[in-house]
Amino acid sequence: MRFALVLALLLPACAQRTLTDAERGFLETVHGDAVDVERIRVVRGSISAAFDADIPERPRTTCRERIFPPRTGPQTIIFPGLTLDSNMYFTDVFWADD
Repeated sequence: MRFALVLALLLPACAQRTLTDAERGFLETVHGDAVDVERIRVVRGSISAAFDADIPERPRTTCRERIFPPRTGPQTIIFPGLTLDSNMYFTDVFWADD
């Protein structure tokens, strides 16, 4: 049991990376010096992939529903990832090497 806990805590560290130059440039352009880009880690694999959300069909009462074509039935979405402290955890579906 302890081995499984240690393994579960160490495996996410194997699939993490720092920001690429393009990501770093984007953050510096948008946020300037407000974000410490050296502390940010991007991690492949997220617990959020285990959860999905069912969105019911909305009534056509607001402008947004009247402009766009109506949806057919409820939609199921998955969450792309989550952020904890300075780590961004992405699911495999939304992962890109750059």
